[in-house]
Amino acid sequence: MQIADYINQTIIPMLQYRQAELDEIYIPQGASYLANLRKESTNITIQAWQQYSRGLIENDQSAFFTAESFHKQELALDQRIEEIVHNSAIFRNLPDLP
Repeated sequence: MQIADYINQTIIPMLQYRQAELDEIYIPQGASYLANLRKESTNITIQAWQQYSRGLIENDQSAFFTAESFHKQELALDQRIEEIVHNSAIFRNLPDLP
């Protein structure tokens, strides 16, 4: 399976490598919650790709459903991350009012 090979040999290792690089960066205490959300999002993304690949290789419908479930979780986390980043940016740009 060419697609499953690509997922297993390129996409998943790339995500794992990116996460390993991010794990090496110092995270200030105030940003740890956001960093943990991003890490969780990456881990769930990896699990989704693993299940999708398994579904392709084994022709397993339940693996596709599991992959879909992981993907939905990842989308929810990404939305939460986006809300935090957006709201923080808006809050910082408020002028001092008398």
